[in-house]
Amino acid sequence: RYLSHWYYPAIRELAERADFQADPAWIARTLCPQISPGKAKRALATLVELGLLVLNDDGTVSPSDGMVVTPHEVAGLAAHNYHMGMIGLAQEAIDRFKPERRHFLGATISVPAAMMPELKRELDAVQERILDLADASTLPSTEVLQVNLHIFPLAVGRSEESE
Repeated sequence: RYLSHWYYPAIRELAERADFQADPAWIARTLCPQISPGKAKRALATLVELGLLVLNDDGTVSPSDGMVVTPHEVAGLAAHNYHMGMIGLAQEAIDRFKPERRHFLGATISVPAAMMPELKRELDAVQERILDLADASTLPSTEVLQVNLHIFPLAVGRSEESE
């Protein structure tokens, strides 16, 4: 359920900010793109139910301890939908945000098929480093960012041509 909508992980991370308000209207207008207050309310309830957000005695909401990270090779409909949603948001971000607020990289390369596992390990290592940097920061959170790392074929391999 956590991966079922792009804004569930975003709201969980938004709760790291000092100015976070567990108010569905505030959440709805703070997310980019904005969502409806009803979606924000359902997301809050789901995140609390999953134990990813905690209701404090003073009525505030905070994230549970630790980062939420899925295994590198997560499969299934929820992961599929999550990645499709984030790819769509990344596409929109090219026009939505000025270059100072976004960063896109791309490289088209030709490699032997046997190199794919090594390239995946390299992307996994980059993700781990980014997560470590975010986790180690002692400054208060002020941004919720999405980082996508992709690698995929742009042509069929020779082994696939005969299939």
